[in-house]
Amino acid sequence: MNDLSSLSNEELIQSSGGRVCGARAGLEFDHVRPWALGGSGETGNIRLLCRTRNNLEARRVFGGAAIDAAAARRRLALRRGVEI
Repeated sequence: MNDLSSLSNEELIQSSGGRVCGARAGLEFDHVRPWALGGSGETGNIRLLCRTRNNLEARRVFGGAAIDAAAARRRLALRRGVEI
């Protein structure tokens, strides 16, 4: 398997079998097995999802409260000018 960092976006799209969602813009990389749960950055563990489906999948795996808390931390950091 290839490491994600060694591939261009086009190569990743091809190696992952294309988009999972029908969207053509606003696509995000998603780890099939989440990085936080031991998933790898190899292309076999990466798929492309639209933002909505990626958010729904994160909520399914981690729970809505955890995702809402992470989003709140990110908004606060951005207001403070901190890169996370």
